[in-house]
Amino acid sequence: MKKTFTTIALVALSISLSNCSEVKDTIDESRDALECANKLENLEDDDSETCEDTIRILNEIEQSCGEFLNESSRESIAQLRAACASN
Repeated sequence: MKKTFTTIALVALSISLSNCSEVKDTIDESRDALECANKLENLEDDDSETCEDTIRILNEIEQSCGEFLNESSRESIAQLRAACASN
């Protein structure tokens, strides 16, 4: 009986730990996506950057956040680039 209980407890623990890993990965991915959205929003709201700095930051955002950028974010990036190109 004790052996059966130990086996069940170990199986339950391993299942719980594997689920924790998936939850952690999901939380990490959500945090990264939020940080990327904040970077873009901060750039859109900050007029103090030079165009050179803006382009550099946009390149960094595209490189590090590419997987999280939706169509709206990509359009915002294109608009910011166009604004710099016209200056």
